[in-house]
Amino acid sequence: MAYTSLSSRFLRILEPESARRNTGGRGKNIALVVMIFIPVFIYTWLYIQTINMNYEVNRLKQENEKLRADSKKIEMKLQAMMSNEKIMEIAIGRYGFKKPAENQVFVIKRQKNFLQEIMNKFFGAETKS
Repeated sequence: MAYTSLSSRFLRILEPESARRNTGGRGKNIALVVMIFIPVFIYTWLYIQTINMNYEVNRLKQENEKLRADSKKIEMKLQAMMSNEKIMEIAIGRYGFKKPAENQVFVIKRQKNFLQEIMNKFFGAETKS
């Protein structure tokens, strides 16, 4: 089939040999585009994930700081509530307790080796410090 015409492009499509030759080139082009697209897609996806993780880390840091501040406030309230003056105020105000008289208060001194004496009584073992 030897055609000589100005429209050689049209003639190439009609020739079976030229049609077979062109299909291999298209497959290579598609494979090349896919080989370039996949790494770019993976890089972009990883970059976006990194940004999202940074936002999450910053959010958690802010939450941690807020919780630490709340914890300090609660600890200060607890210390204020556990002070002797506050306990006495609650005992007198809510429960009607009265301050003890001087002769009603007894101070008991604790011995230095108290735990060692208990060990000796219950276990009979002599422990040396």
